[in-house]
Amino acid sequence: MAIDFESTSANQFFSGSAVFSAAPFTVSAWMKFESIGDFCAFWVGDNTVSSTGWLMRVDDSAPGGRVFRFRIESAGGTTQVDSVITWNIDTWYHCCIVEASATDHRLYVNGTNKYTGTASITPGGTNSTAIGVRNSSTKAMYFDGIIAHVGVWNVVLTDEEVATLANKISPLMVRRGSLVNYWPLNGNLATEVDIVGGVNLTKNGTPALAEEPPIPYSRKMSV
Repeated sequence: MAIDFESTSANQFFSGSAVFSAAPFTVSAWMKFESIGDFCAFWVGDNTVSSTGWLMRVDDSAPGGRVFRFRIESAGGTTQVDSVITWNIDTWYHCCIVEASATDHRLYVNGTNKYTGTASITPGGTNSTAIGVRNSSTKAMYFDGIIAHVGVWNVVLTDEEVATLANKISPLMVRRGSLVNYWPLNGNLATEVDIVGGVNLTKNGTPALAEEPPIPYSRKMSV
């Protein structure tokens, strides 16, 4: 299944301990939007300050229009990588962010659309992971839509591996030995179970079950 987050009902998200604190890492997720806005799908950072962390998010008012964005924030500054491809409501998208180093930031949309940045930024003091919100000291960017199949690898996935994920393949079938966290987002319990790494996320509010993205056999593989 998948989880439907309602930004208009605020405080609907999942949160737990930080799953990484530096490069390298890869994060993959499926998402579908139900309204137009600035939304955060996945965040790892410091929840005691306002702007330190890595964000997989979208922006509805960027110069390029409604863009996907990989944003990195630290006390020393921020940088971001924006997509050229834009997003619309009621459409499934696959998004992947890759941090190869402090100067190598990569954003993928639907597997084949790749964007990169090279500014030197490293967030410090990471202590929290969240799905559906920027879980900083002042929470913001509550997601309005559906998120599913969030996976984290402790390596840099190749272009070909990212394309495989976007081609409707479960995270469990891509570089399995380096997959360190996987939340199918089944929504069955008060905590969302990480079936690989055990970093279970606590539910806040009442996100609801929703339709699943087009990943064959994903429900069977994520129980």
